Amino acid sequence: MTRLIKNTDHFREVLAEALAGKYKSQALLKEAITTDDIPYFMRQVVNAELEEQYPQAEPVYRTFTTDFELNDFRPGGLYELLPDSSMLHRENGGQTRSVGLPRIPELTPYPTFEYRESEKWFTTHKNGARIHFSFEAFINDEWDQIASLPAEMIQLAVDTEEALAHLQLVGPEGINSANFNAGNGNVLQARSVATLGDVTGTETNVPANSPLTLDALFAAIAQVKEQRHNGRAVRVNRFVLLVPPALTQYANVLVNAAVVRQTVGGREFEISNPLPAQIRVVESEFLAELNGDDATADSTWFLLPEGGRTGNGRRTIIETFLRGRRTPEMRVSGNTGRYIGGGDVPYTEGSFDSDDAEVRIRHVVGSGFANADGTIASSGSGEA
Repeated sequence: MTRLIKNTDHFREVLAEALAGKYKSQALLKEAITTDDIPYFMRQVVNAELEEQYPQAEPVYRTFTTDFELNDFRPGGLYELLPDSSMLHRENGGQTRSVGLPRIPELTPYPTFEYRESEKWFTTHKNGARIHFSFEAFINDEWDQIASLPAEMIQLAVDTEEALAHLQLVGPEGINSANFNAGNGNVLQARSVATLGDVTGTETNVPANSPLTLDALFAAIAQVKEQRHNGRAVRVNRFVLLVPPALTQYANVLVNAAVVRQTVGGREFEISNPLPAQIRVVESEFLAELNGDDATADSTWFLLPEGGRTGNGRRTIIETFLRGRRTPEMRVSGNTGRYIGGGDVPYTEGSFDSDDAEVRIRHVVGSGFANADGTIASSGSGEA
């Protein structure tokens, strides 16, 4: 039997012409609906549309997270070996070394030390929703609102990814204190700008949780340089300055200014602004929307390693996915029966029992805070 629709490209062409009002194509499409091959071509086109729409959205969270894939819904771990430096002799062979291996004199035994395992566990979760329609709703959909649902539901999936990542930063009480606290050393501390060296040369002080200023950015970078992991300095090649929309323009002025005027010893100097090479400004509406502290929702800012990794290669904030199921999956209810003449009935005609239909989306995604290295948070309140 000769197929009415020859291949996927032919189906795309017929579908486009039918939607444009070409009667011949509309008649061909209507006849093809009664055949067995039309569901195959329809599924290919619908899936292709979803694949195109999903990557088009540029998620903010990708600028400050790294992906972590799990094989199933059970917790997956990040392991690292940490040397137990307390067991390593720092004084040996007549020399004291604070870094590296001890000296071994001739015919003397090697001192021993051990490694211990560090484990961090993360999970991913199933997220989704469905929408219920009647046959009458499809017929009365004058503005093709139902037809636009796939794109809208895909955007909801992207928003879910964004929300989960941003909840590692802020929540109902403001800054997420489980991840940003004094113990982690990643809440902006009060600091005299004199400790910043010759970069600023001013005599002002930066308060704890300082509002976003040039001095506050220099203080945050200096605080990162003081962070240590297993005795080693934390390195960050490039930062993301994550700000709510209210701070975006101001943040761009601070970071991208070509020169900075500073007064040193009673004289005014102009120096090249070093921040453009170090910081990328990223605006996030989710930072304000998910921050439950109304007083700081528009003033909270974060300095985070770009791409979710430090220069040492350690992950900071991660987004978890199920391996092989990275993109959202959409389904429609299929209890529609078959035409008497043969062929499946499209879901838009409604179910066999009650002329209804459902569209469902499922997306498996989660998020977690792996390490505090290179991260700094400030509520902008100026208070500890």
